[in-house]
Amino acid sequence: MILYRPPCPVVFIENSDDSKSFCTGSTVTLLSNIYYPGINPTHYQWYRNGSPLVGQTGDTLSYSNFSNLDTCYLCITGSSCNGSTSNTITISITQKRTPTITIARQGFELSFICDGEEVLITSTTASGGTLPTFDWKYFEVEYGQWMSLGYTGSTMKFVPYDGIQIRCYMTSNEWCIITGVTISNTLTLTVTPIPIPSVYITPTGTTCSGVTVTYSAIPTNGGSGPSYVWYVNDVEQLSTNSAFTYKPSNGDVITVSMVSNAVCANRGVSYSFIQNVTPNQTFTIPILSVPGNYLYQP
Repeated sequence: MILYRPPCPVVFIENSDDSKSFCTGSTVTLLSNIYYPGINPTHYQWYRNGSPLVGQTGDTLSYSNFSNLDTCYLCITGSSCNGSTSNTITISITQKRTPTITIARQGFELSFICDGEEVLITSTTASGGTLPTFDWKYFEVEYGQWMSLGYTGSTMKFVPYDGIQIRCYMTSNEWCIITGVTISNTLTLTVTPIPIPSVYITPTGTTCSGVTVTYSAIPTNGGSGPSYVWYVNDVEQLSTNSAFTYKPSNGDVITVSMVSNAVCANRGVSYSFIQNVTPNQTFTIPILSVPGNYLYQP
């Protein structure tokens, strides 16, 4: 009599889903498929990198401590087919990443923002994915919380007020990240009021004919180095300093034009006045002759 022994089954293992790679710490589930089950195996042992995984003796493996490029296979034990092994799977593990976002004012080299000026705030991101979403917020002191500004793009253009604090909340759609929502740095914007420059000339009183007068420009909000141009009767003079020396004629129109370099001013103003000149007068002292003789009486 010829005894027939069924062939040993063929074991094939595969991932439980279509994932080609897993994140650090993710649970990897491997399934086994038995072909030619003439002998029904009852005992299994899973191996990682050639060493048995302690306690992993079922036909399915769920394991979360794989490292990148670990190899894994299933071995049949406890039957006449003891030692039959499955195919080998290489596990690809991707390190989890932390998304980041940093915001800054475009043109940040400028140390000031003028009142009413529109500024552009840009963001620099990492691990944001292919389609991250953004929510720009400002800190509302009255309510003590961050309030949405309504901007959802990667940049924001708006007119700030002095002392406003800005943040951006980014939601990443990147695969294999530690957190989905990331908060940027806080940007505090300082807004400079626009000063109103003016200029005045001194002296403006009446002078005498032929007298040389030194006129001085008295600026307000002129900045650290305002520039000047002097005019007499709308004719530009050579002087560009804050002082101008001139021998005026009656009715001359003296004008100074000033361009302020004060922060956020940077505009020109002027001041004019009509110079009154009094003609020089000749004074005479009359000598009176009195008739009669005056004798000195001692």
